Amino acid sequence: MTVVGLKTAQELRGESCIELDIAPEHKKMITVSRSFGRRIFDKSSVKEALANFAERATEKLRGEKQLAGEVYISLYRELSASGKANYKDTALFSIAYPTDSTLEIMSYVSKAFEEIYIEG
Repeated sequence: MTVVGLKTAQELRGESCIELDIAPEHKKMITVSRSFGRRIFDKSSVKEALANFAERATEKLRGEKQLAGEVYISLYRELSASGKANYKDTALFSIAYPTDSTLEIMSYVSKAFEEIYIEG
């Protein structure tokens, strides 16, 4: 059994051994990441998916009562037979005034996407 399992067993027997976390730490990063289930060839479909991810991320931000100070996106193209990405690029934008606004986050995601997207 793991340490967590042992502590849980002790707690169930009435022995207090797990500290109560009254004020949990805020997350330092919120990630929304997905792979497509099928090949996507058109730029607008990728951009639409990124907009959905940005919307989900800002929902998480607001749920945590946090603001974003940076936007980071990463694009990978289809894996080769050896399992290595044929193309990978990333973009990071600092936000002048941290926000939880979906529209503002989406504008940074769109800029980042345009900076690193390669046709095909």
